[in-house]
Amino acid sequence: MALTVGRLAKRFGLSRSTLLYYDRLGLLCPSGRSSGDYRLYEDADIARLEAVCRYRAAGFSLADIAALLDAPAHGLAGVLARRIGELDREMEALREQQGFLFRLLPGALGAKGAASCKGWVKLLEESGLGQAERNRWHEEFERLAPDQHQAFLEALGLAAGDVACIRQASREAAGGGD
Repeated sequence: MALTVGRLAKRFGLSRSTLLYYDRLGLLCPSGRSSGDYRLYEDADIARLEAVCRYRAAGFSLADIAALLDAPAHGLAGVLARRIGELDREMEALREQQGFLFRLLPGALGAKGAASCKGWVKLLEESGLGQAERNRWHEEFERLAPDQHQAFLEALGLAAGDVACIRQASREAAGGGD
């Protein structure tokens, strides 16, 4: 059964204007029209919109999605390489932001030692991170940037044994224990 633009939009949680925009771009054109000149979308159109939504969720631009859908064999490698490059740049920017925040941390939390560690934990708790989320944060930090994780824990004024214990627990929880 064919769907109108309104029903298709509702089914995918999109706005009607988004689908009309996709139509103007040639990204998702209806298979036909009703006697009242309403756009009608068939199963193939629905499958194409599913692909568009998947690619959008992966962060692809509409131009890249059109290239992938219209010439997948020719455009896939280039589009994927470009998206990987974009993600690399985004991750590097996030790492720079993270580093900046770590440099600010000692001043924001006061003197080194237990107060700094308590202050950091309080900041994370007030941000809505419970113990499980904080543990996961340490796991990811240890996995992605072990040297920076070490430096961060030391900046909190933790004893060397405590730093080693936290890092070991993080590695083991992430499945990479020594």
